[in-house]
Amino acid sequence: MTTCIKKDTLLKAENINLSYDDKIILRDINFCIKDIVRPDVKQGEVVSLIGRSGIGKTQLFKILSGLQKPTSGTVKLHNNETVKAGVMGVIFQNYYLFEWRTVYQSLLLASKQNTALKGREKETIEQYAADFNLKDELKKYPRQLSGGQRQRASIIQQLLKGSDFLLLDESFSGLDVCMWDKVTDLLLQVSISDEFKTLIIVSHDIAT
Repeated sequence: MTTCIKKDTLLKAENINLSYDDKIILRDINFCIKDIVRPDVKQGEVVSLIGRSGIGKTQLFKILSGLQKPTSGTVKLHNNETVKAGVMGVIFQNYYLFEWRTVYQSLLLASKQNTALKGREKETIEQYAADFNLKDELKKYPRQLSGGQRQRASIIQQLLKGSDFLLLDESFSGLDVCMWDKVTDLLLQVSISDEFKTLIIVSHDIAT
């Protein structure tokens, strides 16, 4: 049996409430993600937030990403800073991409935000594109892609940014069976690339 130790707090959501006028969307949401240290293993965390459709998961997703302020409560990261927009890699359910840029241009823009990739942007994009079966789509615009291709491009875009946190909102729903397994494996590789890599998957699907 492997001994695990819970150490630093990576993310803490405390007393999150959200309401519009008199309608309560979220109430008393509290959870904490810890860095779980395993002997001789470097591995981040993969956390799932599961709930039925219409329960407010997408609103919670936006609050965790810093894109929406709660009515009350806070979300803080390991450095005790309140989360703000742009800190986390965010993969939306609608697979947002810049419609006026080619896939390659969007991915290049994302990679330039990651100082660890300086000088290796092109080769890293090409490697991800090969892994996600998108090499032939790099020169295309988002409107020329299928839903599954847009989804994969969106995932690559956020991976290239290199954030410690990656938030995914129902991000497996548009994938076919073959790509579902491949993307899952690639995200697993991301999670074990660094002790502080944290993937938070918001979904209604327990199988995810």
